[in-house]
Amino acid sequence: MKKVILVFVMVLGMAGLSYGAGGGTANIQATNTNTNGYVLIGSGTVNGTTQQASWVSTSTITAPLQNNINTESTNRQNADTTLQNNINNEATNRNNVDVSLQNNINTESTDRTNGDNALQSNINNEGLTRANNDTLLQSNIDTETNRAVGAEGVLQANIDGVSSSVTNETNRATSAEGTLQTNVDNEVTTRFNNDQTLQNNINNEVNIRSTADTNLQSNINSVDSDSKSRDNQLQKNIDTTNSRVDKLEDTQGVVEGEVRMYDSKKVTISTFIDYTSTRKVIDRAGLKIVYKLGESYEENRLNQLQARIDRLENAQTIQQREENSEVYTTKTGMGIRGKF
Repeated sequence: MKKVILVFVMVLGMAGLSYGAGGGTANIQATNTNTNGYVLIGSGTVNGTTQQASWVSTSTITAPLQNNINTESTNRQNADTTLQNNINNEATNRNNVDVSLQNNINTESTDRTNGDNALQSNINNEGLTRANNDTLLQSNIDTETNRAVGAEGVLQANIDGVSSSVTNETNRATSAEGTLQTNVDNEVTTRFNNDQTLQNNINNEVNIRSTADTNLQSNINSVDSDSKSRDNQLQKNIDTTNSRVDKLEDTQGVVEGEVRMYDSKKVTISTFIDYTSTRKVIDRAGLKIVYKLGESYEENRLNQLQARIDRLENAQTIQQREENSEVYTTKTGMGIRGKF
């Protein structure tokens, strides 16, 4: 810095500055002199007190501005990155929706193609059936023609051979020709009805396809609203299931009723029903069968009481016998007599 100040003094001396005749003072103000990336800032007094002057680096002045520019550039880059990410996400979402729609259109196109192929197959089959029926009809007509020709030959022979059978043969031939005509008329009617049925089927298929197109469009339009409705219903079902599971996991307060239907020494049969107050439903109902092994406390007590009763009855019988008996003497000894 000292070197820079000395150079500044020398520059001022070489600038040809003059002084007044009376030895007056010349004030010098030097600023904005750019030399090698420095700016001169300061003032000096000639022929008097010398003021300080200094060179300041331009980086000191321009650094805040550059920092602001760098910060603004960074913010702009971040904003551009965020905008690009949003654009990319939107493009991805749009692409997914387009792919889903294209898949639906492809599926519908495939269904339509399959339906058209099935319809064309039915039409082809109907054409083959009609051709076969025409062939069969022609065969029947040829057969009937041959038979009629033969019948007419026989008729002519009968006419030539036996005049009395002419009337009968003529009537038979007339009947055969009437039958043939009836068969032809029936076949024509059948063919007309089949043609009408085929046309009705084609018309029905067209109506079905139109209805299917309407339903497809309706289904596509209602996908978004149905999705929300299904989500709400699913959440309701989950909440209901959780509530029922919570009640099942709670302590169950049970009231049980039992009716004994049969009871013996070894088997007891009864019906029962359980009501849970926690869930407020009948929890169980059924038939209970109990098989007894060994003797219960009540049976032991009854057996003891029965033995005591038997002993009392035996004691009473002995006492009664003694009261009703009498000892007496006989010529040969003693005897006992009593009422029994």
